[in-house]
Amino acid sequence: MKARERVRAVVLFCAVCLGSRGLGQSFSVDLDFAGSSEEVGGGVPGAGFPGPADVPSVWNSVSPFTWDPVPLFDINGIKTDVQIVMSGSGGALGFNNSSISGDHKLLMADAEQVSDLLAYTFTGLRPGAYRVFTLALHPSGQFASTTINVLGSTNGPETVRGSLSGNFFRHLETHAVHDVIVTDGSLRIEARGAWPTSFINGFQVIEVVPEPTSISALSLALLFFLRRRRKM
Repeated sequence: MKARERVRAVVLFCAVCLGSRGLGQSFSVDLDFAGSSEEVGGGVPGAGFPGPADVPSVWNSVSPFTWDPVPLFDINGIKTDVQIVMSGSGGALGFNNSSISGDHKLLMADAEQVSDLLAYTFTGLRPGAYRVFTLALHPSGQFASTTINVLGSTNGPETVRGSLSGNFFRHLETHAVHDVIVTDGSLRIEARGAWPTSFINGFQVIEVVPEPTSISALSLALLFFLRRRRKM
């Protein structure tokens, strides 16, 4: 086997090993009309609501009306040094959509409107691998289309198209999913679309780390490869 093929085999094996992952530093954010009625999405989902990431979370309330940095607590409710800040033009909408209810309604019945380009930047993140879920539907249930890109993601832009018509989450119908490696502590989510049919309801930024068994398998694979290389 050629050296390049051996390296490729080790990389593929490591990718399989890293497929089993646990949770690290993670955040759930509701773009929230704080102080308004629950019927139009005022307030955040209750502690433990998993969202599209299927991760029980304490949710941050971030106003769609502020351009100032907002400090965040993690999914366990612990204060962190991580902040989120919005840039670009948008607006806000809350709607009493009778097709959704409970925590789902608190998350999805209010949203930030996208006008051309709207960006949210997380700063102070721990370097590592993250999976980013971006919710993007019209609170009223009307059809919406929003293109989401996470800078540096291997996935590329994803367009969420659909109507909010029930308590469900489905990839590309209610939200986008991006995988990204954070190296400098920052993560930027960009939303593009045409006003008034593009929206952002919230985010989940979930750090993924190898399980101990995966780390052991990865170490053994690398050790085997290095020993074989010495014998060549």
